[in-house]
Amino acid sequence: MSRIDLRLAALGLLLASCAICPPVVLETPEGVIRAANKESARKTAELLELYEPLVRDLFHAGRQQFKVDVGLWRPFDLDFEAYATPGHIVIRKVDDELDRRVVHELVHLYAAGDWDALPYMVDEGMAWVVSWALNGPFQATADPPGTERVREALVLEGDAYLSADEAFQTEMTITGIWIVSHVGWKSLVDLVDRAAEQGLERIPPEWFLMALPSPSEPAKCDSHWLDGDATHPVVRQFLEDRRSMTVALPRGGKVTGSIPPGVTELRIIIQP
Repeated sequence: MSRIDLRLAALGLLLASCAICPPVVLETPEGVIRAANKESARKTAELLELYEPLVRDLFHAGRQQFKVDVGLWRPFDLDFEAYATPGHIVIRKVDDELDRRVVHELVHLYAAGDWDALPYMVDEGMAWVVSWALNGPFQATADPPGTERVREALVLEGDAYLSADEAFQTEMTITGIWIVSHVGWKSLVDLVDRAAEQGLERIPPEWFLMALPSPSEPAKCDSHWLDGDATHPVVRQFLEDRRSMTVALPRGGKVTGSIPPGVTELRIIIQP
């Protein structure tokens, strides 16, 4: 081995050690957070404390212990802003969408077992929509994809998606969001349960096509997308709290100021 080869090998070992020995390590009830700085570690811990019980409740899943890498440069990493593998969440980009990314990857982590029957792009679309629905008031739209594109998304496998160019990935992701938005949460749960009862490894595309409206309609989903399913008490209470606002007033006092977007119920308590 030449000196250049030795230097390259030494550099590779150094980079690898940097990837597995981050500067900040934080132990949490959910698992170990490894972050580029204290602020990223603290913020991620707060988000996990808030959202992990919600996602776990949504999928009726048992609690997991997992690792979370936040804002770390990792050699030979996947070229995504965030991704999840069993027992491990990687969030490479830390910005004002960190909360959405945390929820998105928690969905991928906990949507297992019977949920593995979802087509790859439906699973991806579900992670996007759930992350929006749990992150406060929002409204998202997706252009109508057309029947052929919907069929293509429903049979697309993960390897083909990951090896495709960015434009195709974006097109398929938007189509997955459109499918999930139109099918709705309750129908999605019913499709998963039906596939499990019949022992199917993958939900047939025809089931989704029958549950969908015309592919010429744009998708519209908002924070009420998760409504209608009373089997998730933790999630239901969380959403109700997000949509209500309580104001305590002394007797004879006046309400001033504005109501935050998304609040649909104003509770006024008159103090004695």
